[in-house]
Amino acid sequence: MTVLLCGMGNIERGDDGFGPYVVQHLGTLKKMKTLDCGMHIENYLNTIIRMAPDLVLLLDTVENIPTQTVLLRNEEILKSQPLSLTTHVLPFSSMYEYIKDQCGAEVWLLGAAPQSYEHFSDPVRLLAQKVIRWSEFLDSEKEIDIINVYETLSSTLR
Repeated sequence: MTVLLCGMGNIERGDDGFGPYVVQHLGTLKKMKTLDCGMHIENYLNTIIRMAPDLVLLLDTVENIPTQTVLLRNEEILKSQPLSLTTHVLPFSSMYEYIKDQCGAEVWLLGAAPQSYEHFSDPVRLLAQKVIRWSEFLDSEKEIDIINVYETLSSTLR
C-alpha cells in the first residue's frame, strides 16, 4: 500500500504551516511518500495522480473544529460542515472528487486547530511531532495496510 502525505498551508504563517512542517521534517521514508503542496494543493493534483497512491493523507489546519485535531476519512470530509481549510481557493469537494475519480485513492484529512498565525504554537508543534513519529514508525513496519494506518494514527492522536 502506498501512502502519500500531503502538507498543505503556509509555513510562514504560524500554525498554518502544520502540514508543510510535517513533510519537511520527515527523514527519508522507504514506503511512504511526501509532497509539500504549500498554499496551493490544486497545483499538485496531477502530481498526486501520477504518484498513484492508495491513500492520500492531507495535513492542514482546520478552523471551527471542536477539538485540537480531526481525522476525517473519505466522504466524512464532505459531510463535515462547517469545515474551513485555511488557505485554499479550490473547493475542497472538487479536489476530493478529482483525486477519487482519477486514481481511486482513499482521501483522508488530518486537521489541526490553529492557535496562532503569528508563530508556531506549542500544541500544533506537539501534534506535528507526533505525526512525524507516527509516519516514521509506520514506514518501518513490514507491511502497511489501511487498518494499520487508521489504528496507529488514531492512537497517536489521543
